[in-house]
Amino acid sequence: TRFGGPKALATHPDGTPWLATAIRALADAGCSPVLVVIGARADEAAAVIGTLPETASAVVVRADDWADGMSASLRAALRAADALDPPPVALAVVPVDVPDLDAATVRRVLEAGPTHPATLRQAVFRGRPGHPALIGRDHWAPLASSVRGDEGARRYLA
Repeated sequence: TRFGGPKALATHPDGTPWLATAIRALADAGCSPVLVVIGARADEAAAVIGTLPETASAVVVRADDWADGMSASLRAALRAADALDPPPVALAVVPVDVPDLDAATVRRVLEAGPTHPATLRQAVFRGRPGHPALIGRDHWAPLASSVRGDEGARRYLA
């Protein structure tokens, strides 16, 4: 990757894994469970996840087709969310490479309006779309079928 390795193994300068930051932000904002999609070097990423105190509400999901790009991770998350019993009304989507994400940001998106199966909204920073994106259950199948390669939900959300 352009990054030089799997982002799931990246750390802050103080050694805190980016994964811990993302999981903590989602969990502290009330998201449960937190689905954590891993792909490249999945065994190493799973080992990191297993050492984090933030992972009490985490469910590890493997994107075996991770080499297909970001779309593979998004599809894996959507499938895993749909398989939950009961499936959630909506899914907050955050890539691991948002290392400054905090619970307040996640909460603002979650609380920006009512959440229902047709919900589709995302954070905006300085006029630009960002993360998290909140994607209602009605959008999961069409979104999963529309993404390809290293493309996330950006086009779908536009």
